[in-house]
Order: sequence, then C-alpha cells, then structure tokens
Amino acid sequence: VQSALTGHRVFSTFHTEDTTGALVRLADMGIENYLIAYTTQGVLTQRLLRTICHYCKEQTAVDPKTFLPFGPLAKELQGLPFYRGKGCQRCGQSGFKGRIGVHELLILNDPLRDGLFLRKTAGELRHLARTRANLVSMMEDALYKALKGYTTLEEVLRVIPVKETDQSADRNLEKILQLCSGEKEAAEILAAPRSDQPKPREGSAA
Repeated sequence: VQSALTGHRVFSTFHTEDTTGALVRLADMGIENYLIAYTTQGVLTQRLLRTICHYCKEQTAVDPKTFLPFGPLAKELQGLPFYRGKGCQRCGQSGFKGRIGVHELLILNDPLRDGLFLRKTAGELRHLARTRANLVSMMEDALYKALKGYTTLEEVLRVIPVKETDQSADRNLEKILQLCSGEKEAAEILAAPRSDQPKPREGSAA
C-alpha cells in the first residue's frame, strides 16, 4: 500500500473467494478503508475448469434439475444446447482434455470507493459492483463458456460456488451474455435451436 501511494504499480496475490471479498480481506489485514480505496485499481480472480475433449465432443441433453442452482435463470437455460465429451482414446475416456480459465474482474469506480469510505459490508460492496460497475461473476463467465461448448455444465457447478447475492432478477441470460461477449454473439447463442422445441415436419416451412 505504501508503494502504491507513491505511484508504483503493485501486483500481489492472495487467497480469497471473489473480487469483492478481496477488498474486505485487505481491511481485515488492518489496512484503512480509505487507503484501500485510494490504492486499489482492480481485482482479478481465476479458477480453472476442465475443457471438453475436441475429438469426442457432442451435444447433450441436460436434466432440468441441473439448472435449479441458477435460480431465476433456470427456465431460460432449459432447452439451450450444452455439450460433453463422449470419451475417446485421446482423452483417456474422460471426455476432458486441457483446462480453461474462468475469471471475475472488478475495476474500482467512484460508487465502490464511496462504499469503502462508508465501510459497507462484503454483500453491500458486491451489490454495488454488480449494479454500478457491471461486474460479471465467475459463475456467469463459466456459464457463458459452457454455452460456447468449452466445458460442461456439471463441471461449472463442481468448481464454481453459486452465490445467492449474484442471482438478480434484473440480470437475465441475454444481459449476462451481452456483458461476456457482446450483443451479436449473445443473439447467436440464444438463437440456437432448442432441444425442447418441436422439429418441423418434412415438407413444411422451417
């Protein structure tokens, strides 16, 4: 903190559950909130997910119960295409080969700094980050990568904790995908044929 106050760019790592939790952890270490607000530019968290084997990847149906941890998003996710690895010699019959990072990047802005000055709780700081800084959670980034076919939904739920504070009724699936990838790609993902939609009869217009 002393180095950062004198204009140096400082990178540091330590264990914490999420980006906003890092701000609280710094305060727990005895650093004054106003110093955290003045010196912290951003916080990045990362976890690794196993990636689906490219050689045996296939589209798969997902049990509707799997969507329940996603709260308000559960209904929107039903029928969307997800993928898995069937298992082959190249991946040792595991269905996975390699890993991909999922990230949560928090860039501090004025509302968050004001929250630090007012000694807001971790939950209140996270609410500010979500509503005033467009924070994309690790779970949302992981969900986007599952929809892109990089990993499985089961792998996402195995590694990434579901936070009730991140389940907001005013942030639907379209909004999440737009924050992760932009409007065009979000529209393409949502326009993919759904497995719960009836297929057109032969000879009929699609």
